[in-house]
Amino acid sequence: LITNSGNIFADGGVVRLDVNAAQDIVDHAINMDGVIQARSVMEKNGKIILMGGDEGDVHVSGTLDASGYNAGEIGGEVNVLGHLVGLYGTGFIDISGDSGGGALLFGGDYQGNGTVPNALDTYIGPDTQIFADAVNYGNGGRTIFWADRRMHFQGIVKGRGGKYFGDGGFVEVSGKEELFFDGSVDTTAANGKTGILLLDPDTITISSGSGSTTASGAATFTTIFENTLENVGATTNIILQADNEIIVGNLADDLLSLQQGNGNTVTFKTLKNSISKDSNGNITSAEGAIRFIDSNDEILTQGGDIIFEASGDLVIGSLTSNGGDISLTGRTLNLVENISSGTGNVTIGSKTNIFLGGSALSGCGVGSASLCDMSIVQSELNNISGNKLTIGGTLNGDITVDGITLTSFSEGVLLDVDTHVSGSNGAIIFQADSSFSSLEAQAINGINVNANITTTTGAISLNGDSDSGIDSLDPQDNITFASGVSLNSATSISLSAITGGMTATAGLTLTAPTSITTTGNLTAAG
Repeated sequence: LITNSGNIFADGGVVRLDVNAAQDIVDHAINMDGVIQARSVMEKNGKIILMGGDEGDVHVSGTLDASGYNAGEIGGEVNVLGHLVGLYGTGFIDISGDSGGGALLFGGDYQGNGTVPNALDTYIGPDTQIFADAVNYGNGGRTIFWADRRMHFQGIVKGRGGKYFGDGGFVEVSGKEELFFDGSVDTTAANGKTGILLLDPDTITISSGSGSTTASGAATFTTIFENTLENVGATTNIILQADNEIIVGNLADDLLSLQQGNGNTVTFKTLKNSISKDSNGNITSAEGAIRFIDSNDEILTQGGDIIFEASGDLVIGSLTSNGGDISLTGRTLNLVENISSGTGNVTIGSKTNIFLGGSALSGCGVGSASLCDMSIVQSELNNISGNKLTIGGTLNGDITVDGITLTSFSEGVLLDVDTHVSGSNGAIIFQADSSFSSLEAQAINGINVNANITTTTGAISLNGDSDSGIDSLDPQDNITFASGVSLNSATSISLSAITGGMTATAGLTLTAPTSITTTGNLTAAG
């Protein structure tokens, strides 16, 4: 047992308390309720290491000070590592610096990687504080709170950018298996970009209202309460990242109101993309979803961007950004309510083929033998509003347009197939008559126009060879027009297919009051 209840000073140096280095220790533990000070001195940053090793516990209820408040100084480093680690009582850690915040590893390194030992469980109490500010210049510090199993976090973290310039810092809080987060994080910057809070356990459930816990923990550690996110959203960008899935619970007020403003972001992200099948070959489960339990629930920001990146399916309610951009990427999209970005843009993508209009795909998903491509029917498209709509551009497969109307976007619609993935043609296919405010369609390996295209306010631009090169899988790189097809633009028409050229079987009609331009050979028959 190593206990420090007094003061240790080593400014500009290193203080290391290591139970592995002590002889004849029965109780492998470090109790630190005093003060350890290793402040920066000019260009020499202080460092404090409390090392419990793979078996030792580290309990901090005192002060760890590796700050550097003098002109030009940067905050130092603090490592609190062991089997079970905790910051208790009014425990205080300071790695702030005049010209930049320092670095803290509490329980492990970023996402449990690196060479330092990881804690099994980590506890950060409700009256604890961690400062990693850049006081006048530079960026806020980097603070990592990690546990391989269980994280209980109720403390206050500040990693603010400098008063005169600099961005906010980075904060990660993760219990890989179980996370209870009810803390406060401030990564704002007076003259820079707001920093990031990353919460990244296996599974995340956002529960209604607020929750309380005791020093021994809560019953559900994967829970992040609605009110906690609403409060922390005013002072940091948020990334919620889960290996398995993210669930938005049935919110009593139907609203997760986040305070992210213009230039800030809230991100929901899942990583796993695995499926399980029964003995008959039918899918029993598919991981990686982001889903709302109640489709009436809404996520709202005050001009901040909303990003959903699902390795699996998206099953969502309403999203409102009040001028921020909204980006949705998933295997499939089930949209019942509204997506509204105001003056912001909306992007929807997938790693699969994308079908717009027509009938919803069936016979796939859980209970069936295969997973779906992304299908967005007209009723779902009617629920999307914003400045500009982009479909694709996310390493997706083909985009098939089967009779849609998208005329409400002031900056029009972009359809983008930016790669040729296995199981696709790398192409855009227009199957039935469709209307847009304006349309830009670009594909790496061809555009097939089998139906009429009309714009109501802007141009039509088609590029069937967006990389201006020969496709390596099945070279088409062209634009083909079926017999009798017409393109009717409110302004201009631009057609391009440098490598493969353009062909029209018969009766192609191009109507544009301002200009019609072609790049590449256009061959028409009949």
